[in-house]
Amino acid sequence: MRFRAIDSLVPPLVAIALALGANGCALIGGSPEHVGGRATLGDAAAAANPDSSRKQRRLDVGYTVPPDQGVAVAVEGSSALALDDGGGGPPRGGSGSGGGDISSRPMGGLVAGGGAIGGTGYDGFGEFGILIGAMIEDRWRIDVIGSVSPIQFADQTIAGQSFVDEFDLNLDVMGRYYLTAGHTFLGAYPLVGVRFGTLFWDYAKPVPIFEDGVRRDIKSDSMNHFSMYSGFGFGLVQTRHLHIGALTMGGVRFYSWDTKNGFSNTLFPPAGFVQGRLEAAIKF
Repeated sequence: MRFRAIDSLVPPLVAIALALGANGCALIGGSPEHVGGRATLGDAAAAANPDSSRKQRRLDVGYTVPPDQGVAVAVEGSSALALDDGGGGPPRGGSGSGGGDISSRPMGGLVAGGGAIGGTGYDGFGEFGILIGAMIEDRWRIDVIGSVSPIQFADQTIAGQSFVDEFDLNLDVMGRYYLTAGHTFLGAYPLVGVRFGTLFWDYAKPVPIFEDGVRRDIKSDSMNHFSMYSGFGFGLVQTRHLHIGALTMGGVRFYSWDTKNGFSNTLFPPAGFVQGRLEAAIKF
C-alpha cells in the first residue's frame, strides 16, 4: 500500500495539533492564567445557586498573568512547514498526473447526533456540525468536524442547579478505514478520533469574585476539554459523489484544571461517553 499521500498530510495535521494545544487545547485562547487563587468551581456553583441561603465565603481567584506571546524564529529562505525532498518532481504525496490523485478529492457535509456522558451527572447531549474530509488512500479517510453540542447537566447535581444554557463547541480530527472497496453501495469501517472542545455555561445568578484584588461580578464561564474515542460506522449510501453514513463511538473526556475565570475544577472529573452520529457528505 502506498503512503505518499499520507506523508503530504502530516505537516498540516501537526500544525493544527500545535495550534490547538498551544493554549491547553483551547478553542477560546487568549484568556489570562490565574495564580494564587483559592476559589473552586464548587464554590462558584454554590454562590450561583438561587436556592442557597448560606453565607458564601470570599471567592478569590488570584491574580492574572498575561499569556506568553509566542516567538516565531524565521530562517531566511525557508519555511517551518515547507518540506523539500531535494528533487524537482511533484510535491510529496502527488502523482503528478492530476486527476488520478485520490488525495485531491475532498468532501464536505453535515453531521447530527447525540449521546450520553458521565452517568448520572448529565442528562445527555446533542450534536450539529459540518464536516470536511478527504480520501488519502484507497480505503483511508481523514475528517475534520466542527460542531456545537447542547449539553444538559442533571437537575439533582449542583451543576444542574447552578448552571444554565450550557453547550460545547468542538473540533474533531477523525480517521477511518473502509473494510469494503469504494465502489460498493454499502460499506463498513472502524474509526478513531480526538476531540478538542470548550464547555460554556451561564450562572443562574451573578457570582461575585475578587480578581487582582478587585471585586467584579461574572455571569458566565467556560472550561476546555480533550477527548479520545473509537467506534464503528456503516456507509448506508456510497456513490461517486455522495456518502451517507451512520456511526457509533465511545471514549473518555478529560477537563482542564481551571475555568476561564480562574476557578479550580472540582466538579468535572474525567467522564466516559457514548455517541451516535448521522452524516451526509458530497465529494467535490
